[in-house]
Amino acid sequence: MVKDERTSREPVSGTGEIEASDASLNTVVDLDGGETYALDTVRLQYLDAGTTETTVEIYDLSSDADLADATDVVDTLVISGGETVDDVDTVWTDFENGVTVLTDGDNDASLYVTTGGYIVTR
Repeated sequence: MVKDERTSREPVSGTGEIEASDASLNTVVDLDGGETYALDTVRLQYLDAGTTETTVEIYDLSSDADLADATDVVDTLVISGGETVDDVDTVWTDFENGVTVLTDGDNDASLYVTTGGYIVTR
């Protein structure tokens, strides 16, 4: 894992539940104007009841964004029912609006998202 050497590092985590078949934007970390967030960790947990594979896209979008704003995918993860995915090795660009996730709506059970990172600018 790459170490972020910036000194203004306020730890901020976020969690969210994406219900079955939910293909809407789900904001996990919302930022105030002027804040920058260094995403460090993404964890996805798909309940054992899930029987399908689903794609989860990560965006740099605020909580007031809508689907039309979801044009620049920051990262894409694929997960199957009963699986947990921990991504701690990816070096993402800093987020300026918020960490928002979107599934393809194929999940047939709840999916939980947890993010960890740091506010690096205010």
